Formats: sequence, C-alpha cells, structure tokens
Amino acid sequence: MIRYLGAVVLVLSVLGPSAHVVAAEDAPVLAQDPRVTDAIRAWERSLELNPDHALVKRLKTWHEQEPEGERFANYTNLLYGQALVREGEQPPDPSRFATLITELMLEASE
Repeated sequence: MIRYLGAVVLVLSVLGPSAHVVAAEDAPVLAQDPRVTDAIRAWERSLELNPDHALVKRLKTWHEQEPEGERFANYTNLLYGQALVREGEQPPDPSRFATLITELMLEASE
C-alpha cells in the first residue's frame, strides 16, 4: 500500500491492486483467465482522509454547521474526484467535476 504524504485524500486498494493493475486486466494474458479478472473486480477500495489537513478540518466545520449544505457536498465531490484522478481513473461525472473546479477557481479569484 503506497501512501502519498501530504495528500488530502487517497483511494487505496485494501489488500488489492492499484488502479494501474486493474487497468491491466484488459491485457491479453489476464483476459484469458476469467478467475483473474473476477478477482480484480472484487477488491474493494477505501477513501482515506488526512484528518490533520486544513481542508479536511474546514470540511468538518462546514458539515457541523450545515450537514446538507451545497458547499460541503461540492467540496466532498471534488475530493473524491481528485482521489480517483490521482489513481488514474475518471470521476463518476467528469463534466460535473470540471464545473466544480471552474466554480472553485472563480470563487478563489474574487
């Protein structure tokens, strides 16, 4: 298991492969054995937050103030998408992810 020190969020394989290994499942050698591809798909991943990171602390405060708030939802979606991108995957909704990044950039530039 590789940990990126200083990362805000990570998507880690729990006793399983990284996203790069999972992507290799389409390789001819692996694709010939359905037991291998089924095993790769069955591994679960976890989302890990760094509780000492300033952004995670701010998210906690926002959640305490307004658990169903739009800002909290947007930032958590951005963090999840960031973790997926870091693993070499796409966010569930790439268009929404891009929109959230643009909104964040506009907010920061004001």
